Amino acid sequence: MRSRLSNLDAQDVTIHLALCYKESFPILTISYKNNTDKDIYFLSYYTSVQNYPGFRLESALTTFRDARGFLRDSLIFAYENPDNQTIERVRNSYCDERFLITFSPAGFISSNQCLLNVRNIKTLSSEIETEGDFYSGINYDLNAVYDYIRANNGTVWDKHSIGSSGWGYKKTSITVNDILENKQYFIFLAKNGQISEEIDLSGFKILRGSYFFSISPGNVPDSIVTDFKKGFPVYTKLPEKINGYYLYSGPIRHNSIEVIF
Repeated sequence: MRSRLSNLDAQDVTIHLALCYKESFPILTISYKNNTDKDIYFLSYYTSVQNYPGFRLESALTTFRDARGFLRDSLIFAYENPDNQTIERVRNSYCDERFLITFSPAGFISSNQCLLNVRNIKTLSSEIETEGDFYSGINYDLNAVYDYIRANNGTVWDKHSIGSSGWGYKKTSITVNDILENKQYFIFLAKNGQISEEIDLSGFKILRGSYFFSISPGNVPDSIVTDFKKGFPVYTKLPEKINGYYLYSGPIRHNSIEVIF
């Protein structure tokens, strides 16, 4: 495990990534700390799907055009009802590869905006990056592994519900009730307070490999997309105050961490 720091001390808001183990399960913690003297809220950088990470390929994909201009039909799901044979087939598949996972606030409030995208660092550093890499094979395999883990833990989950939550588009304003009804997409931090979220990395451990987790750069956005006009996104600002918590839109200082299985 390697960690890179980015001036975490004496900043308004910090995010700290760390690895721990609960029994034999690897857990990545995302700890948010409010160093200000007032209560604040802002968009979350991660939202779990029923206590597990979700991946892009859990939602239905559309036809896309790759870098060479060819239209390709995406698959809705790579695996249906994965079993022990599926897991054994993908086990240790990525032990010699490195991947990047960047946490970012959702562009709009919908669960398919909170799904992780695992991208191959070798592909990202090459001269040609294809659109297909956005839905690279490891996302299929992680989807299958976590589906298997959910089933073994007795989690009842309807894949087709992914992307149906949230308020969607066609809104001209955002109310306090909108936020409170979708509170899982936001972080509420009391002054000088701290809260943590956990990500079960068991699926990554099964596939093996090296995973570089980081936070998207820049300030926390103070608005989200609520509609599209002539193909351009319409941004609507979040409420300035919710139940005594003030909207925070400043910088986030953070570390990055590389986990090797």
